[in-house]
Amino acid sequence: MWDSISSVRGLVRSSVRMLQRKKRSLLGRSRDWQLHAPSLCIGSLRHVSSYTLVDATGGAQSTVQGVQTSTARGLPTMPTKATCVDLPSNPAYHVAPLSGMFDGAAIHPQAIVSEEASIGQGVRVGPFCVVGPEVTLEAGVELQSHVVVSGRTIVGADSTIYPFASIGAKPQDLKYKGEVSELRIGQRCKVFEYSHLSGGTAGGGGVTQIGDDCLLMSHVHVGHDCNVGNRVVVASNAALAGHVQVGDGAQISGYACVHQRVCVGSGAFLAAASVLVADLIPFGLAVGNRATLETINMRGVRRQRAPQAEQRAMLRAFRYIFDLPRSDRYYAPLDLPRLRCLEERAMQVQMPQHPRVTELVNFILATSGRSSRRPLCKPRAGERYVLADSLGLPGM
Repeated sequence: MWDSISSVRGLVRSSVRMLQRKKRSLLGRSRDWQLHAPSLCIGSLRHVSSYTLVDATGGAQSTVQGVQTSTARGLPTMPTKATCVDLPSNPAYHVAPLSGMFDGAAIHPQAIVSEEASIGQGVRVGPFCVVGPEVTLEAGVELQSHVVVSGRTIVGADSTIYPFASIGAKPQDLKYKGEVSELRIGQRCKVFEYSHLSGGTAGGGGVTQIGDDCLLMSHVHVGHDCNVGNRVVVASNAALAGHVQVGDGAQISGYACVHQRVCVGSGAFLAAASVLVADLIPFGLAVGNRATLETINMRGVRRQRAPQAEQRAMLRAFRYIFDLPRSDRYYAPLDLPRLRCLEERAMQVQMPQHPRVTELVNFILATSGRSSRRPLCKPRAGERYVLADSLGLPGM
């Protein structure tokens, strides 16, 4: 008897759930196709219905009928002319059609682009993007969707900005008083989702600079007045504080943080979740919270196809400059006087035939590639370093 009652209860519950699912499905379809207000864009399909423009200053409303029905499929088409929108601080903003306002550019009808913006040939601006009046988008730039580009910003040719990135935002600095703030992004850069790139401040020259061929992954923060070189990779959730300088070809791993006014040398590598509070030498590899210098980034050196003789010279100069003990297991330090001061030892290293060694020495002596006087990131005492055998190089 009780088994029969339980089975009946289960049948009733399953029937009620099925009816609820059908009800939700039916309501969802009616909401999507009958009550949908502004627009629906799926692939090449552009469904634009009539919409209302509201003057944010006075509250006046005007209804725009921009619907043209396609006779082939009965679908509405996009409006044929751009419609001006009065916004509080910039009355020149407009809702642009796909290729009307700017010749040679493809602008989605739901993107807000200032008439004063400079738009190059082949630019593509996706839906719900906002482009300010002082923005310059060079040829081939693509803003995929929901991208905000504001301030005095220049985006280099063939760069791609992915959804929800904030480009040229106001500097997050208490000393910022509303002065002119500029951001320059080089050519062929990729800025992924939710990245935040700030403009400069008067205290740092007013410009944040990002070089060519850079890769900024999702949730990256580049602070005000940073100077990022070419071919730099900044992985997801990494952050560069204000006035940070990053050399060409450096790599900042995920969740790593770089303290303000720190210089990262070219070809250097900062490991994941590390916190760098001191200047990292070119081609150095640093790891840890309050990161310490581990060794030379030999993988990065090999990617640059450095000769083996120069690779050996870099390892020997590294061990000599930082006064690491001599051992049969590692490359021996250079046979030079063992002076007490690090800078004095660096001055003893003269290898003009090896440009990477010269770059390392110049960085330590702060003659090039280093704008601040932060302390150097140094090795820990007793730390283990890369073996010559593991590098695949012949012994000395």
